[in-house]
Amino acid sequence: MKFSNVRPRQILVATFVTLACLLVSQSGLEAAENSGAIGQIVPAGGVISLTGSPGGFVEEVHVAAGDAVLAGAILVTVRSDALGAEHELATAELEAARIMSAAQIAAQNHAVEVARARLQDASRELASYRAIGPQSTSANELARLESGEAQARLALQIEQARVRTVNAEGRRLVGAAEQHLAVAQAAMEIRAPSDGTVLRVDRRAGQLLTGEPAIHMGDLSTMYVVSQVYEGDLLGLRPGMTARIENATLGAPLNGTIEDISRLIDTRARLGEVRIRLDNPVPANRLVGMEVEVVIAR
Repeated sequence: MKFSNVRPRQILVATFVTLACLLVSQSGLEAAENSGAIGQIVPAGGVISLTGSPGGFVEEVHVAAGDAVLAGAILVTVRSDALGAEHELATAELEAARIMSAAQIAAQNHAVEVARARLQDASRELASYRAIGPQSTSANELARLESGEAQARLALQIEQARVRTVNAEGRRLVGAAEQHLAVAQAAMEIRAPSDGTVLRVDRRAGQLLTGEPAIHMGDLSTMYVVSQVYEGDLLGLRPGMTARIENATLGAPLNGTIEDISRLIDTRARLGEVRIRLDNPVPANRLVGMEVEVVIAR
């Protein structure tokens, strides 16, 4: 998947000057007190374009334009022979990893029990010999039995330590197989990367995924206008300034506040980007990408 922000067309400086004058005459404000520009309506995080796995076919589209979705929701399921084979292989690998891990853990747990039984035998034998009494025992035999018990105790500790190692290795093997399966599963689905609203669906069931976006979505809870402002006006702008947004489609002007002013200038067009947060996302959230006229009060 890829993410792309909808950006306005760059307008020649002469066009901006003309529009600024037009907007000022309409509002009755002096040109020296305002900056005019062209902008484009965008969601807070831009438009998110989701592509899916190239070469796969759309099996089912689960959403329509306007649907609100949560992060992780399945938007599209995808099928192809290659994707299906990879998914089957990953599933088999995971099952094999789980079986192998369980067998290794069981074997090591058995080794621990064997070592524990040997220690118990060695301890009983030593205790029985000591019970005979010092007059009926030899120092050499007692030392041999004590050494045997110590070795059995050490062997148990070693096997118990190996249990932790085997468990960790089993988790690693299963985790790697689960990750492989998750990747294979993800290739068969297009999921929402975040909460948002479906803006447009560009693929239908049976169509091939080519790397072009299949779904467009965005977070419409907060709306912005991204405006390209003439470089000569940028130094007179600052965050917090108010802006009026107009377009005949809107019916009534929208109001917003400058939130961010780019410090990077397009040297060819001599324009800089200004992001304006709209006071109310409605009705801009139904007109994503629309070009608007912007007047910034200074």
